[in-house]
Amino acid sequence: MQRAIPIVERELRKFIRTPALLVMTLVMPVLNLVVLGNAFGGHVRHLNVAVVDEDGGPAARRVREAVYALQMNGDVIRPVGYDDEESAARDVRDGVVQGAVIIPPAFSRHVYAGEAPHAGLLLDNTDAVVSGTLQGLLTGAVQKAERDEPPPRMIKAVTLDPVELFPFVPYMR
Repeated sequence: MQRAIPIVERELRKFIRTPALLVMTLVMPVLNLVVLGNAFGGHVRHLNVAVVDEDGGPAARRVREAVYALQMNGDVIRPVGYDDEESAARDVRDGVVQGAVIIPPAFSRHVYAGEAPHAGLLLDNTDAVVSGTLQGLLTGAVQKAERDEPPPRMIKAVTLDPVELFPFVPYMR
């Protein structure tokens, strides 16, 4: 231990005498925090979402209105109308839109019959933050289609089924 102390002392003196090394040691961690903090903790905005309404009924209209209302709250989602599921899926896969809400035929009929209707959500899951944000916001929008006064003992929950286009790869393998 007594032989190591002079070596440590010599290295500390070199460190203090070199101002560039001292500045880099103090500035680089702060710079990394700023750059990586913005990269991983930034705000998600301007997400294009395809809306495919194959039903056209009143419950589907409430879902569309709820999705379009999300655009007015902070401009996180920008809905884009699509005519069919295939073109919406292609644009999600190509990165034109980040997700697609699919309202199937007879959706309104299932809502008013008291059944548990399902709407689809196609996600580009290459970015977990974006896909998680979309799933959370659009689940709330789809639940706006629920019946106002369901009869007792009926399931009234409207669910959103996400479909992830790309497989999950754990990075620790």
